[in-house]
Amino acid sequence: MNDTKQNLIPSRQVMARLGYTNRASFLEFIKREGLPFYRLGARRIVFDPDEVEAWLERHRVGGIHK
Repeated sequence: MNDTKQNLIPSRQVMARLGYTNRASFLEFIKREGLPFYRLGARRIVFDPDEVEAWLERHRVGGIHK
């Protein structure tokens, strides 16, 4: 297994990071906005934290960029 697959985080962590408490709303958001995820079975999804941070950086509006 490569490093990416070993560092995957559960959806609840990403939900909390983005301020979501409702799973259905969160699922609609990630599909609509293109937030990358991995599906592990019918209901379980996980995320690569580096991909989440890169996605957030690409969607930054205003402010000071690194």
